[in-house]
Amino acid sequence: MAQWYCVAQGDRYGPVAEDQLRLWIHEGRLKPSDLVWREGMGPWTALIDIPELSAARVGGGGQVSQPRAMATATAPGVRPHRAVAVLVLGILGVASPWCFICGIIGWVMGHGDLKDMEAGRMDRSGYSMTKAGKICGIIGACVGIFWAVMMVIYFAFWLTVIGNF
Repeated sequence: MAQWYCVAQGDRYGPVAEDQLRLWIHEGRLKPSDLVWREGMGPWTALIDIPELSAARVGGGGQVSQPRAMATATAPGVRPHRAVAVLVLGILGVASPWCFICGIIGWVMGHGDLKDMEAGRMDRSGYSMTKAGKICGIIGACVGIFWAVMMVIYFAFWLTVIGNF
């Protein structure tokens, strides 16, 4: 049976077996607006938007209304992802050797954000985009550092040639 996590009245619980979660729903300990999540799901979702769980409310706290189209809320204490920023920085690092600093920043931000996502401190819905941004940042940083070293060698060579005249 699936292991669930939930946020009720600002407190985070889990992992909880599905049977226990259904009991809490039936008892009215979880409201339709409380957020739940299990492995394999996208972002944290309101209980009302999970049809197989919202049916457990019948007999407990009353009938729930129809599920909303899509919930994009994140649980309290879980930071929103910065996937777009990481991806843009990574792409800027690849796009121009002169922007390799952006690649380094994207690499570092992406690395930290991925660790936070895996630990449950950051919204996981941006995981793939963050990973792509980190990879672009690594490539951009490496290419930029390569070009910086080549420029140093180039200028050192020409200073040596000029110094011989």
